[in-house]
Amino acid sequence: MRKLILLWLTAFAAIAVSAQKKIMVQPGYGFINGKESNASQGSLDAYYRLKLFNIGLGAALDVHYLQSVPLYVATQKIIGKEKLRFVVYGNGGLNIPVPRDDQKIYDWRFFGTGAYKPGHYYDFGAGLAIMVTRTESLLLTCGFSGKGTRQVYTTGYGPAGRLPPGEEQKSTFSYNQQRIVVRLKLEL
Repeated sequence: MRKLILLWLTAFAAIAVSAQKKIMVQPGYGFINGKESNASQGSLDAYYRLKLFNIGLGAALDVHYLQSVPLYVATQKIIGKEKLRFVVYGNGGLNIPVPRDDQKIYDWRFFGTGAYKPGHYYDFGAGLAIMVTRTESLLLTCGFSGKGTRQVYTTGYGPAGRLPPGEEQKSTFSYNQQRIVVRLKLEL
């Protein structure tokens, strides 16, 4: 229910901002299929229209494997003037992990704690833009996406048992989730 309310609020904000001629807003929803799991992604991109392509900023709520908020620079090229046009896009930026309570790290057996650190985010693909009205289009795209994060785990135990007071052992684990994304967006 929260996701649906968030989607409607972003759509309302997008309509208010898109009254400008040079600014284009695209709320969207993506279906993710990856090695670890299937999930979804809600996004909001704001583009500035240039002659050859569109460039802007975007943010998303990504719940694939580890919940995170990607913040990225978005580029897009829409080819054609007909009702059915071709779209090519590419996004890149920072992936900020926002773990749910059940994804937070604490190991009571070894007095260990952990934290997730920001990583990379990228997304590129192609699709179709179907004109609904003179200024609005429905975009259906398919692309390849990836996000990364690091987990830093600190414990008071080493390979030989409990470490002396004040000493800690740190371990770093890198995660890189690569997945296919089918996305539906509304261009306002």
